[in-house]
Amino acid sequence: MIVYFMRHAHAIRKDGITNEDEGLSPLGISQALSTVPLIRSLNITSVVSSPYRRAIETASIICDALPELEFSVDSRFAELSLGTLEGKKLSDVKKELNINISKRELLFKEASSITSNYGVESYDNAVARVVDGIMPLPTNTLVITHGEVIRSLLSHTLKNNSPLRNNYQVAHCSIHVYNKQSLSFHPLNN
Repeated sequence: MIVYFMRHAHAIRKDGITNEDEGLSPLGISQALSTVPLIRSLNITSVVSSPYRRAIETASIICDALPELEFSVDSRFAELSLGTLEGKKLSDVKKELNINISKRELLFKEASSITSNYGVESYDNAVARVVDGIMPLPTNTLVITHGEVIRSLLSHTLKNNSPLRNNYQVAHCSIHVYNKQSLSFHPLNN
């Protein structure tokens, strides 16, 4: 009853809080390739990717190296939505909202006017859609997703331990193990 979660490889990034659909950097391509031996050793049978380009490219590199793996895309594993703030620079958002805030802090303002007025997706909503996506997956599936998605699932399994969620770093290509039966979630190689 194990499902593996992996953060996508390093992507080309622009300044800001945007979730723009950037492809992998040269470092990211190397990172994705370096995960192949570990993924092979885990007896993964299928790969499910977020619809974002950086996740699909990570999955494609892995599936090209391991052609026996089934591959699909599922929007339930997409990055948390930033609503109408999507695509804006963080400095512009700080001016617009008249607050000094990081992207991560913005996502943690679950019950605030930021979530409701700007359509920023709450962690509760993200957890609900991710759990909905997990349930039908067969054991030994690898889900390639995003750091905030992994952080939200970790928070859910730890009963919303916010200090950990706020500070937990999810490295590119790190793999986390989710046990659907015991509802436990822990890093394999973070």
